[in-house]
Amino acid sequence: MSKKKIIWTIVLIIVVAGGLYGYKEYTRTNKKLDGVKADFTTAADALISEFDVKDSASYKKYDDKIIEVTGIMKNSSLENFTIFLGDPGKLSAVKCELDTSFRNNTVFPAIGSEVKVKGHFVGFQKDEMMGLGMDISLNRCIILNNEKK
Repeated sequence: MSKKKIIWTIVLIIVVAGGLYGYKEYTRTNKKLDGVKADFTTAADALISEFDVKDSASYKKYDDKIIEVTGIMKNSSLENFTIFLGDPGKLSAVKCELDTSFRNNTVFPAIGSEVKVKGHFVGFQKDEMMGLGMDISLNRCIILNNEKK
């Protein structure tokens, strides 16, 4: 085999492998959390307090982890399929963006009721200037104790 054929064969293999990898990444989806075990289980108020005391250490602890959170539902946004958990008397909350693929199987809980959710931790936003509390953000959340039968 000539040197040119070997080089072109290697180039072709690299291009095909790169194309397959690109296609795999392009069509990749997030896994649903209904069958995934939570890395941490906590109460919403305890999670908020933990971030209030040591936010950078807490961020490292929960970064890219699945968290199961129980708390009182403070507010909700049906348009955005989002609920907020925490103490109704405080400004801080755990913001849970619900997985829309479970929209038909989920009943929105009433404000003031206790809710248990499981979600993927994506970050937090702390307002140090105005003292308006903080939001801890979870996405792809599912409500664990409030499904249609």
